Amino acid sequence: MKTLKEIVAQEEIKIDHLPSNITLEGTEIRCSFKITFDNKLFFAVASNTHHYDHLSVTFTNKTFPNIPRCPRWHEMCIIKDLFFNKNEIAIQYHPVETEYVNIHSFCLHLWRPQQETIPIPPKWMV
Repeated sequence: MKTLKEIVAQEEIKIDHLPSNITLEGTEIRCSFKITFDNKLFFAVASNTHHYDHLSVTFTNKTFPNIPRCPRWHEMCIIKDLFFNKNEIAIQYHPVETEYVNIHSFCLHLWRPQQETIPIPPKWMV
């Protein structure tokens, strides 16, 4: 995951909430952001604690506020590139049903373990 300083240096991203013990110069990320591009507004919560880089993303439908939706694939690709370095893989998990946690029905998550390499299938299979 990019550093907090690198993340907020991008014009699409504004810090929504930064805990008082987190600084732009530090290594820990644990805060929320507003992201705007293509005249769309997204909210994200990012963290790099507990051996994982984690990003949760929701979309705010300004045109149809009563019709919520999840972020779309191409939107998540753009957001992934805003928070992760180009050479980093981030994945979305689909756990077994007994392990589901659903706090927000229209929120998607990206994860990257910090101390392990994510196995990927051959390119021709993806």
